[in-house]
Amino acid sequence: MTMKLFTITPDFQNREKNYHNDIVARRNSYLPGIKCDLCGQTWARLGIAYPLVDISVLTFDKWLFRPRVVPVDEYKQLRDLVAPLIAENLPLPPGTGFGPLVGRETGLCGDFSWANSWTLLIKQSSYLNLQSLSLKLPKVSIPNLKTKRISGCELYELEIEAWVSLTNSSYYEAEPKICLKCGRDDRKVERIIVNKNSIPPDLDMFRITDFPTHILVTERFKYNVTQLGFSNILFMEIEMEG
Repeated sequence: MTMKLFTITPDFQNREKNYHNDIVARRNSYLPGIKCDLCGQTWARLGIAYPLVDISVLTFDKWLFRPRVVPVDEYKQLRDLVAPLIAENLPLPPGTGFGPLVGRETGLCGDFSWANSWTLLIKQSSYLNLQSLSLKLPKVSIPNLKTKRISGCELYELEIEAWVSLTNSSYYEAEPKICLKCGRDDRKVERIIVNKNSIPPDLDMFRITDFPTHILVTERFKYNVTQLGFSNILFMEIEMEG
């Protein structure tokens, strides 16, 4: 049987039906963005975060408390100091966030909630339901969100790791245009085509390393979520090669 993959997004078209809640939150710590003196680009990458990583154990953690832009060499120094706290082979691009979400949330509580289109939270009871079906889910962290809601609605943030790569046919240009100093690939994505060989066998949810604002799930995940009737999530099948 051929495996299928899907991107997931919020269901903005059915806000009332899906118990939409609004989350305004950020993390306390980030790797800085970079200004590259070779390619001339100033950039950071959205979508990569490690909410379970506590950087307060590091003596230089104060340098990560506010978003800023630094030269490439300074970014690389900070990245290398943080790297031992992260699983091997996971990315640490400029703009990587650390620690739980901090902020507020209002509205009704559905099965899935979104702080933005790439930051996914799930109701505790919904997570436990999926766990009971032996889905291979990401680890979760408890966000620090203030709410005026009287009835309980415990939310988990999913620490969705980036493992999957795109094929060269995903881009308008076939050949990589990677800066030798900062590592930025300046190609534009035309459509998402995943390298089938990069899909982790032990997860049903993950990100694309080159395009981490997109969250991918397996057909098994989609089937179970659909069967349970979970709210505020849409699925779109994507292509694979390899």
